[in-house]
Amino acid sequence: MRAVSGLLPTLILATLAFAQEESKEEGIVPLAGHSHHGEAYNEGPRQKAYLMGTTSDVHFPATTTSAKAQAFIDQGFGQLHGFWYLEAERSFRQAAAIDPNAAMAYWGMAFANFYNEPRAFEFAREAHRRRDKISEHERLYVDAIARYFDALKDRPENAEPLKVFGGGERRSDAGKRRARRFIEDLEGVVDRYPDDIEAKALLVNQMWLNQRHAGLSISSKAANQALLDQVFAKNPRHPAHHYQIHLWDSKSTAKRAVRAASRSGLSAPGIAHMWHMGGHIWWRLGRRADSAWSQEASARVDHAHMMRDRVLPDEIHNYAHNNEWLTRSLRSVGRVHDALDLAKNMVELPRHPKFNSFKKGGSARYGRDRLRELLDWFELWDETLRLEGTMYLEVGDDRGRRAQSRALFAMARYHKGQHDRLQGDVDAINELIAAERAARAGAADKAEWEALGAGKNDADVEKAISEAQRSFSKKIRTIRRSLDVVEGWNLLAKGETASALKKLKSGRLHKGHLARLQLAAGNKDEALKIATDWAKREDGAFALPHATLAWIQHACGKTEEAKKTFEKLRKQSARFAMDLPCHQRLAPLAKECGYPEDWRVAPETPDDVGRRVPLDSLGPFRWSPMKVPSEWTLPNGAGKQVSSSAYRGRPHLVVFFLGFDCLHCVEQLGALVPMAEAFEKTGIDIVTIGNCTEEQIAKSVDKSPFPFPILADPELKVFKKWRCFDDFEGLDLHGTFLIDEGGFVRWQDISYEPFMEVEWLLDESKRLLGLPVRPASAGGGSK
Repeated sequence: MRAVSGLLPTLILATLAFAQEESKEEGIVPLAGHSHHGEAYNEGPRQKAYLMGTTSDVHFPATTTSAKAQAFIDQGFGQLHGFWYLEAERSFRQAAAIDPNAAMAYWGMAFANFYNEPRAFEFAREAHRRRDKISEHERLYVDAIARYFDALKDRPENAEPLKVFGGGERRSDAGKRRARRFIEDLEGVVDRYPDDIEAKALLVNQMWLNQRHAGLSISSKAANQALLDQVFAKNPRHPAHHYQIHLWDSKSTAKRAVRAASRSGLSAPGIAHMWHMGGHIWWRLGRRADSAWSQEASARVDHAHMMRDRVLPDEIHNYAHNNEWLTRSLRSVGRVHDALDLAKNMVELPRHPKFNSFKKGGSARYGRDRLRELLDWFELWDETLRLEGTMYLEVGDDRGRRAQSRALFAMARYHKGQHDRLQGDVDAINELIAAERAARAGAADKAEWEALGAGKNDADVEKAISEAQRSFSKKIRTIRRSLDVVEGWNLLAKGETASALKKLKSGRLHKGHLARLQLAAGNKDEALKIATDWAKREDGAFALPHATLAWIQHACGKTEEAKKTFEKLRKQSARFAMDLPCHQRLAPLAKECGYPEDWRVAPETPDDVGRRVPLDSLGPFRWSPMKVPSEWTLPNGAGKQVSSSAYRGRPHLVVFFLGFDCLHCVEQLGALVPMAEAFEKTGIDIVTIGNCTEEQIAKSVDKSPFPFPILADPELKVFKKWRCFDDFEGLDLHGTFLIDEGGFVRWQDISYEPFMEVEWLLDESKRLLGLPVRPASAGGGSK
């Protein structure tokens, strides 16, 4: 089944397109893979929930005929408090599957999608439809969220599109009115049911969210704290510790949340973000080692969950945020190799066009940016040049980031004596500036032409031109700073020190480098000023500035001051990586202070951080791919059995499709056909598994042979094992998996729609298969 025309699915597609569009118009059945309950149910979790037992001790009495449904509603509440929205929706969907009349299950699904308004509207409407079957207490909850999303009534088919408050619109007058009204509704619940601590917790959180998203200030933080005190008086382990941390999350008030920081993770140990939250307070207090411990606990819990439940990392909306903060905490306390390892792991993680890409954000972008900072700030020049041209410092088409990378490589080249290549870096950045200027001119011309065509007056035309140029001008200034840095290193290599220092300062070179260069140039006072100002700004919370200051003070003959700074630094040194240049330079000073070669202090655990569990018990330090869910043996429609063992030791794609009467499935198969040879040349086989029978496959393949096996799984046994199945509705789902030669799942997409970006997937497959499978537990280990 090798030689195949790219036109093979054309006839099938044409027939299906007409039949499915006609069925859709008549409202007969949803498209294959789509929910029978409506579009809102297409997204989000489609696999069943289970009772985790680690998502907090929370109880909300709901009207339900099932104790199991009640347990999932309670779990969902706890997950909401931990901002674990994906799993909260899963728990509430499980409750609704058990008891379809449980209105609070739909309320929870709406709340889990608070900032995904079209979906939240549908769930809030379903909750409101069931309001007559629930208690007055629950009706207050249901009415509040239905009113917020304008879901008090069913919308007629010809209604105007739903008003969606996104981004800045939440700060509009209408958005603020809606936000205030929701607060009033929650206050109504608290007034009517003063023993309801869930309402009190949600009220405190909603006031914080309104401040953040709608620009409504919190009138009294003390009043909010009083509400939280009532919650903790009734349940000391309530996950509302999360909300107390947000309430006092500032440098001046963080001390008021130390107790919450010590209890947050323990109150819901299975929710990663609850461990992360304690790190906010320790960070604000300058206790970066304690912050690193909290963030590492968070990362480990996330990794354990994702590897256990087969969820890609960035499907958890705050995963990348949690981990990038951990890298910053690690570098702050000198754990640079751990930070480097984690940043690389973030870059290595499976990418996806929807939730992890350089353009849209996620782990890839965060990891690359943190990695670049680590290489720069800690003078890791050999590693920098080793990573040049690799995925780890990939920048794509963004000229600003390409210029920043050029500046980093130029700095490494200077320090490694590759001075003859610096002019090439200068020329490359000048080309980037020319290209950005040309793009700015093109955007201005287009805006002017369109404004003139619209009959706008001269002032509005000029305004349109200015707005079109703004983003380009901002980026040009950024690229210009990178050019100054590269020109500075080039001048320094030529011995033009004074001009070089001006350029480097103009380019905003990192303070540590600038201070050392001033010292090398004999400008001791300037070097001391830069290092002193930098250390003061960090206020003892960041090791690198104080290591730099101590060394410069010592080099300038200010021995006593250097010793004082060193003693302050040494208090943070328990986990320092001693092979870093910033620490190696301090060896003479440490010797003068009477310390051994390894001058670090022993790690200690402060008394106020609460009970610390062994980090290894929470999960692995880094994410690692999982083994395939199961082996399989299936018929191919030609009377032969094909087994997964035939692909053992070879990378391959496994594509689950929903039959030949599924338009989108045939489109996906049609997209795979012309790419099959490219995958094969890369060493990747393709095998597809359909929900169809052997006879159906035989008939379709006879008409239009495919360049890859098509196997039958009409009983959906393999579909279910590989989670390509909606447990709530009993529907099969589309799935695409990349399996490496060791049988590890490197990438996956399970959805109500087939994955269609086949060329993108080929490139991603090449990237992922070039990576080794590293042990998940290696690295890390805060004490």
